[in-house]
Parts: sequence; structure tokens; C-alpha cells
Amino acid sequence: MKRLIPLFAALALSAFIGCANQRSLDPVSAQSTTLDKDGFDAQTETVQGFPGGDPALFQVLNLTEEQKTQLKEIVAAHHKEMEAWRAAHAGDLSREDIRAHRQEMRDALRQKIDAILTPEQRAKAAEIREQLQRGEVPEELVDARIAKLSEKLHLTEDQIAQLKALGFGTALPPGMPHHGADRTQRRERREEMRAKEQQLMNILTPEQQSLYAQMKAEHRDKMAERMQERSARRIQHRVAALSKALDLSASQQAQLTEILEKAHEQLRQKMKAERPRDREAFRKLLRENLKEVDKQIQEILTEEQRTKYAELKAKRHGKTKAF
Repeated sequence: MKRLIPLFAALALSAFIGCANQRSLDPVSAQSTTLDKDGFDAQTETVQGFPGGDPALFQVLNLTEEQKTQLKEIVAAHHKEMEAWRAAHAGDLSREDIRAHRQEMRDALRQKIDAILTPEQRAKAAEIREQLQRGEVPEELVDARIAKLSEKLHLTEDQIAQLKALGFGTALPPGMPHHGADRTQRRERREEMRAKEQQLMNILTPEQQSLYAQMKAEHRDKMAERMQERSARRIQHRVAALSKALDLSASQQAQLTEILEKAHEQLRQKMKAERPRDREAFRKLLRENLKEVDKQIQEILTEEQRTKYAELKAKRHGKTKAF
């Protein structure tokens, strides 16, 4: 987790400025971003409002090394606080309660970030936020994104000029006005990104293409590591929630952890093998997985616990996911 804290710091800074969960429209923007989302489950566990970071913002705001260190410390403390709060209230709160607390934590985090910026940096952040809200990407942010890619791929001045002429590095983060977020628009963005990536390949030399492929592989590895961390946290939360609600023994908690870990790995392997292309296919895999998990959970419970478990499932729609 410690290796990911610098990445989360970029996410938090993006959130302060107003960038949202980013799956960028072009490869330059995508490769300047290391993570898609900060936090937990999208519906009930995500720290909404702290998604998609853009490390190029460090350069645009000209943060000092001391500020970067402070930002990392703030984010690390924020995650510890969130983990502690989740563990203390697992399964007890409604979605509304969670949203309210999440907003409080988001406001507190933004205030802490604001406190370490200079007046000039705060003004610059506000200016960038206003431009993004208008559907515009500041030129200096575009330049910073391309500069980061240039540093990694050793681009020539001519290649940089070609990228700028083709509009690389100008992707608006999702959640911003003018971006569009329905399925049709997301599909169109993916198609456009593939086309832009091909344009990028045409500009790069064979050696640069190899470097770019390596960058993408490293990006996927970081995402996989982050998803593994996230899954482990979710399992811990759900074991804690059921343990609290059903008064599970230590042996039952260990069995439940094993059930959830195996179910997660099985779902991951099925996803990898079958690669569902639409939402219904994915839901079918998920339903099958959850049905088997539900069966195995009930097998480790006593009769009294199974009755309580059934009551919990009946109330589940109005509460945060407890299992």
C-alpha cells in the first residue's frame, strides 16, 4: 500500500481541482494518469469525489518537494481514518449516512490540501477548475501531459508538435461538463482512443513503440496491484460486518475469509477467460458467483445465525453491502 500513496496523492490533488474519474480519451492523457479511482466499491465504498488523478498537475501547480511530501502524508492519514471508520461502523449505516460522512471527509481533506498550497497555487487551481467546468483543458496541462510522455519515450520536437496538432493530451476527465457519460458515449470514446493510439504508433519509432508497450504493461500491473489491495480491504470489511451482525466465532471468520477470497479469485479467472462484452454477461457471471458464495456462507452458520442472515439479506436493499 505504501508504494501506492504517491499515486493517491495525485488523485487527491486532482479532486481538489475538480478532475473526476478518468479513463482518458487519448493515450497521452491516459498514460499521464496512473489510477482510475481512489477508494472502495463504486456504490457504497468509494470515497466519491476523489477519483481519477493527473500527476501532471504537480508540474502545473509547481509543487515543492515539501508540499508533495505533505500531500502524501495527508492522503495516507485520510486512508487510515477512512479504514478505521469503515471498520467501526461496518454494516450499521444506511447509504445516506455513508454519503453524509463521506462528504464531511471530502471537505476536510480539501481543506487540508488547501492549507498547504500558496495563494498563487490556490488561484491557479481555481482557474484550472473553471476551465474544466467550461469543457476546456488548459494548454499548460496539455503541455505537462505531453512533457511527461516525452520524458518516458524520448520524443523529438517534431513528434511533440505532431501530437499537439492531432489534439493529444486534451481529454476532459469524465464527470466534467461536455464529457458525456452514457454507454454510447463511453463506447465512442473507447473507439476514438483506439484510433488515436494508432495515430500515436504511426508517429513513434520502433524503439519508442516498445517503450510505450512497456509503459502500458506497467500501467496494467499497477492497476492490478491496486485492485488486489482494494479486494482485500473489501473482504476484510465484509467479514467484519457479518461477524458483528451474526456474532461469528474466530473459526467462522477464518472460513468466511477463505470463502470470499476463493470466490474473488474464481470470478477474476472467469472474467479473464470469458471476457464478458456487455453488462448482462457480466451480471450473469456475478450472479453465479454470488449464489455459490451465499450457499457456502450458510453452510458454516448455525441455525440461529442462518435465520439472522436471511433477515440481513431482506434488509440489504436499503443498507450498505454487508456481505
